[in-house]
Amino acid sequence: MQQPLESQIKLTPVERKNILFFLAGGKPITEIAHLLGRIKSTISHELRRNAAPI
Repeated sequence: MQQPLESQIKLTPVERKNILFFLAGGKPITEIAHLLGRIKSTISHELRRNAAPI
């Protein structure tokens, strides 16, 4: 049975923490996406969505 599209897109809280951890370690978005088994645009979208306002 295939997962609904929504569950394939939404990141878990653990994934969000891992993104911050990997970014702090200097890893590029492409590598973070690979490590989490996600596409690059999902990681980029998450970072834009949670960016601090200027």
